[in-house]
Amino acid sequence: TLFRSDGSLWFGTFQGLSKYDGEKWQSYTTSEGVVNDSIRSLAASPDGSVWIGTENGVSNFDGKSWKNYNSLNGLPSNRISSIAVTRNGTVWLVSMNNLYQFDGSRWNLTSLPANVPINSVSGVTAAADGSLWVIATSGILRFDENNWVLIQFPKQGTVACLAISNKGDIWIGTRETGIVFLDGKLWSQAAMENVRSVLLDQGWAVDVTTESGSFSTTVPYWRTYTKKDGLLSNTINKIAIAEDGELWVATDSGISNLNTDN
Repeated sequence: TLFRSDGSLWFGTFQGLSKYDGEKWQSYTTSEGVVNDSIRSLAASPDGSVWIGTENGVSNFDGKSWKNYNSLNGLPSNRISSIAVTRNGTVWLVSMNNLYQFDGSRWNLTSLPANVPINSVSGVTAAADGSLWVIATSGILRFDENNWVLIQFPKQGTVACLAISNKGDIWIGTRETGIVFLDGKLWSQAAMENVRSVLLDQGWAVDVTTESGSFSTTVPYWRTYTKKDGLLSNTINKIAIAEDGELWVATDSGISNLNTDN
């Protein structure tokens, strides 16, 4: 799920890409130009375009035309696990546990620090300050275009996802040890299992999806949302928050919406 500054919501599915502008839906499949219908990752670019990582390559859509990349025209591997675009417009992706950077014409393998014990990478996200954050087997890596820094945290587990707030707070979702939070100085933790995604709104609210339901907090208090509260399903794949505060939840049974009056 991707929420863009123009107010549109984008959903990647196994049957193509869909856009909701607040009034109507529009869908895109290979017939319209996307390289593959099985969408795995979405990222917004500063130029207004959307980057789409799929099971069989990468697409870039500027609202009118498509540019597609796969192994036939320079992409090292077709299966894309994660994609992110930093503030300067640099496109990064993870494929087959490796990190690649796009220079405008070629996808280049990125060499990670030799002094960090890293076997593989599984995800990337871009922060508001322009830095790139990489999920690795040994922890979280931050890259500021010049230097790599390894972020290690208490009770470290297998990192599933991460989110960086506009003020630089770090939220890490793990598979074994729950949510880990760094407010710049102190680490804290919320115990839960099998965290799948973490998303931050413009304030302090944090929304977390697990295999058992959805959680929302304004630190440090947690509230749980499950099917009993109106969700279509407790199996939640992605969360996005609109600028007006409405919460959109993609489940295995469809999309649920929590509006601002709850």
